[in-house]
Amino acid sequence: MPWTLYRYILKELFKMLIPAALVLLVVFSFATAIKPLNEGILGPWALILFIYYTIPTMLMLVLPFAGVYAITLAFCRAVSDNEITACLSSGMSYRTILLPVLFVGLLLTLTLFYMSNWVVPSFYRKVAVVLQQDVAQILVSQIQNGHAVKLRSGVILHAEAAKAVERPQLPGHEIQPNQGILVRGVVVGEFAPDGLLRREASAEAADIYFFRDGGQAWVEMRLEDGMAYDQHSGVLWRSSGVIETNRIFLSSRFRDNMKFSTWPELSRIGRDPDADDGVGNRKNVLVRLMSAQKALSELATALTDPSSGPAVLERPQAEIYHISAPRVVHDGETLKLSGDGRDQVQLHIVVGGVAHSDVRAEHVTISVDRQTTRALINFDPAYSVSEPWLSLECKHAVITDLSGRGEQVEQTKFTRRGRLPLPVAERFIDMKVRDLLALVESDPKYNEVPEIRRAAAKTVRTLSKLKREIIAQLNLRGASAIAAVLFLMFGALLSLRMGKSLPLVVYFWTFLAAMIVVVMTHGGENLITDQNYGIAVGLLITWLGDVLLAGAVAVLYWRVSLH
Repeated sequence: MPWTLYRYILKELFKMLIPAALVLLVVFSFATAIKPLNEGILGPWALILFIYYTIPTMLMLVLPFAGVYAITLAFCRAVSDNEITACLSSGMSYRTILLPVLFVGLLLTLTLFYMSNWVVPSFYRKVAVVLQQDVAQILVSQIQNGHAVKLRSGVILHAEAAKAVERPQLPGHEIQPNQGILVRGVVVGEFAPDGLLRREASAEAADIYFFRDGGQAWVEMRLEDGMAYDQHSGVLWRSSGVIETNRIFLSSRFRDNMKFSTWPELSRIGRDPDADDGVGNRKNVLVRLMSAQKALSELATALTDPSSGPAVLERPQAEIYHISAPRVVHDGETLKLSGDGRDQVQLHIVVGGVAHSDVRAEHVTISVDRQTTRALINFDPAYSVSEPWLSLECKHAVITDLSGRGEQVEQTKFTRRGRLPLPVAERFIDMKVRDLLALVESDPKYNEVPEIRRAAAKTVRTLSKLKREIIAQLNLRGASAIAAVLFLMFGALLSLRMGKSLPLVVYFWTFLAAMIVVVMTHGGENLITDQNYGIAVGLLITWLGDVLLAGAVAVLYWRVSLH
């Protein structure tokens, strides 16, 4: 074996590959930091950490092109200096001469494949932590400049003044906040995708706490003596104490995108899609709708079949409603109760174990309370995060006071909210999303409800999208890694073929071929994730660039070997 030649070629390759890769890494890493730097997200130390963690992620882009650059210069120089001619005259074949190029290409391919599936995703998470570690100071700066703050998609905060607090302590919390902000004159709004206001809350003062646990970051707020309003239900709620928000998870493209998941994580999510945030959100919507339908069904059974038990709704730690009705019609997502002659619908209200009042009406409607159980603001501490709530609306009600003089009052509309005494959502929460979809498909009680059908269809689309994203990522990483060895072989053969030309000309054509392959590979990834196209079409385009480049390598080798 011509080890002397191999050592010489490898030395020349790495002598140009390493400096080229380092220069490109620094340039690309600083270019990536420009946007967060201009937005004031990165301080001096954070900038250093950001660039340090970005370098491994840039290797995926830099190494193939640096390798092509090194190969082109090394072989163009060898041809112009007649070194290749001397090797051929000594009896060596092109196969022997190109063997070190193949070795470096395979090494590069294995390195890129390993990094893209195991190393790079972890560094993306570290980049996310760097971007979020000074989030409190960033928000303080934005508030002091009079700007509204976007906590996440659809959640906007505005305040008159703010002050950062390092390492605040919350007694009784398992996870302590990393940072905190004291704000004055605060307004928080939650908006729908169409831009309409869903909910808002305001307070003279509030404490905002920032938490981090693993790859997740979120905000919790405590509004003092605040007021909250729900646009949909019309609920206006005031508090002389503290209004607490649910967790407001901060958006992170590093956590929510499949391209930033390792191979084991992609495999785990493929086996158990419930672990994916998008699927989990769709499942939660489906669980709420199915739980509400189950609650209506059980209440309808109790109203029509006395042997099944009394028809009862309750407002925990407040009121209990005993309901009876001569006629009950279960119409989709609504129970319509009506009287029969002299018998009317009766609502017997008990408070603290003592009869409080009787409500009689000719027509009563019971429907699902549309207030989101995972709302930004807990408008009522009694609201459960999982169990469905039902709204009762009595038309032309006669209310008899049972706790005092027995006075009667007539109201045009009498409304209350309540839920079943026993939980109905636990069964659905514990089910896997695929089992929920199978239940919807098989049970007419659920598949005949339009809103449940729509939610199930959206869940199916989300599962399909997730599957496509996993397939797209695995194939993109494989195709990109294999393309690295093809880039180097193509560059070496083109240098042998056009060695008398300027190295820049050879590199231009090699770079152009590499860019075409990269565009086709990423275009195929987009087609795989696009549900308007079949997966096979996307896979074909993803790998077509490698196939064409391999064909070009074969043709070049044949043409070169003829001389």
